Amino acid sequence: MKILNHGPIPPSPIPGGKGEILVKGENVSNLSAGKDVDSYCTKCKLELGHLIVAMVGDKIAKVKCNTCGGIHNYRVLKVQKPAGTAKKAATPKIPKEIGKPPEVLWQERISKTRGAEIPYEMGKAFKVGDVIAHELFGKGVVLQIASKKCTAIFVDKERIMVSAN
Repeated sequence: MKILNHGPIPPSPIPGGKGEILVKGENVSNLSAGKDVDSYCTKCKLELGHLIVAMVGDKIAKVKCNTCGGIHNYRVLKVQKPAGTAKKAATPKIPKEIGKPPEVLWQERISKTRGAEIPYEMGKAFKVGDVIAHELFGKGVVLQIASKKCTAIFVDKERIMVSAN
């Protein structure tokens, strides 16, 4: 069995290894079957403590996860992207009327609606333009309907609410 080295791999500290660093494919003559080592677990999807089960020459071949008991090839943690290359956080939804504060949008929508307030319940179905009364958020107006959801504007911001739609 051969362990392949696919590019730069971050070092993985060996528990109790007196500060030694283990890099995949590196000579590990001081390790043997039955010793502990950190490895990426394919079931847990984390770098965890493992027991060395098999070695080929002086390279680790198979390990057993101390957490889930799964036996798999030895793997070090996947390479993490350098700082600054991470994906940007999702930007909040911008109302169609760009630049207007939510209070103004709410006031405009409330003034255009007619009809009684409907007490908000997750099991109710709503229509666009319905005025809903939420016990925590107050009075709101339904803007959009989607599968099992509705978007409503309240005095402080737009919210996605569960509904029977």
